[in-house]
Amino acid sequence: MKEVIEVALKHIWNYGVLKKGFGLCHGISGNAYAFISPSVQSLFHDRTAEFTKKAQFFALLHEEPDVMRAIRAYNFEDRMTVGKSDEPYSLMVGIAGDVCFTIDVLKGSGYFPGYDL
Repeated sequence: MKEVIEVALKHIWNYGVLKKGFGLCHGISGNAYAFISPSVQSLFHDRTAEFTKKAQFFALLHEEPDVMRAIRAYNFEDRMTVGKSDEPYSLMVGIAGDVCFTIDVLKGSGYFPGYDL
């Protein structure tokens, strides 16, 4: 099981910046939760600092204008308006998920909102 999780974490790190949108479902915050999940951090306790830094890196991408422009410009066919979430304040595709992630990344640990992994 540990090997499978490690492969998944490598995949998220290598391919994780989704351009579909913001929030937990389609975005940076949802990917980063894998690195700060308490179950992952306890399974890889010797790499907690590394995984926390990776989650912090994902959080800092919100401050990169080029990344944010690419996300806003991505033509995701399920979206009613390019560059805007259909539910801008929701947990999964809106700002509420990003707020939860920001709080948890500052703490260095946190469960994906609504789910115990």
